[in-house]
Amino acid sequence: MASQYLEVDPEFALEHALAAVRRGGRVAAVREAAAIAAYVAEHYDVALRELRTHRRMSGSSEHLALIVDSERALGRIEKALETAAEPTASNLEPAEKVEVALVVSGIHRDRGDLTSARRALEIPELDRKRAFAYSPRLFQAYSDILEEQGQSQDARSWARMAVIAEAALGQGQFEEPEIYEIDVFPDDEPEGLPLTDPEEEPMSTEEFQPDEEQTIVDGFEPEELATEEIRAELGDVADKSLLEEENPGSPDATDEAEIEGDVVTEDVADEGFGSDLDGDPEELEGDIVPEDGEGELYPADMTGEDPETEPVQEIDEETEQYLEALDVEEEDEDTTA
Repeated sequence: MASQYLEVDPEFALEHALAAVRRGGRVAAVREAAAIAAYVAEHYDVALRELRTHRRMSGSSEHLALIVDSERALGRIEKALETAAEPTASNLEPAEKVEVALVVSGIHRDRGDLTSARRALEIPELDRKRAFAYSPRLFQAYSDILEEQGQSQDARSWARMAVIAEAALGQGQFEEPEIYEIDVFPDDEPEGLPLTDPEEEPMSTEEFQPDEEQTIVDGFEPEELATEEIRAELGDVADKSLLEEENPGSPDATDEAEIEGDVVTEDVADEGFGSDLDGDPEELEGDIVPEDGEGELYPADMTGEDPETEPVQEIDEETEQYLEALDVEEEDEDTTA
């Protein structure tokens, strides 16, 4: 955790490191992390304490340059130079030796001793023919000291070598950006199957909207148009019957049970004939006259039934409607006459 915040928030990283020291102070790696965090946060006293503890626990002098620089930061210049001259410094790795040399050269440079500062950098690792990770910093530091000493030509030569080393190592302005590959894993959740056919289009509501052109045809409303079609198919019978149904209160309407003219009315059939049929057949002889006294006389047969009344009981509804229509026409003609 401390290493994650080391460059972003050194103080916060130090808090994490010290918390780890309180819980695992006997682990050398924990003391090392606390020492580096304190050094970056510029708490050099804490850094020096943790660095010495780590050195004592691990037996390694890999952070000798940090110990020397912490002593210098605390103002202990002589102590810093003595620590840098310890015999253990000869056993360090090349990169670690370069770090100690840079710190010692900086101490002499701060004191104004440019000759000692230059001499501290003249180590085997200062090689113009080979470049290592530490070479650009070493070459540039040596070039700066030469520039201060007035050796401009040599200083430019070493500065040029520093740039060449950076280009060869890909450091500094030649450093390539880090590219992180992000693995995109497929979604483990199963995808639902569509419940409808993708080719099937949803039913449009326009199919249920009435066509404006069909609303009125030739000046007729839909109901009137249907009535006209029925009249054309059934003829006058349907025409008269529909007129009677549409206008039941019209004075021209006729009762279905009432038949004038040549046919006996329903009242006469029910009252007159119904009561006389039970009597003597001889009394039924003679001519049967309609109730209103109009029309032709029909001779009665021996059974007492009018030959014209029997078919009336067997006619179907369509014929009955047709007869009613004829009676209405005859009545209209009589009224006109």
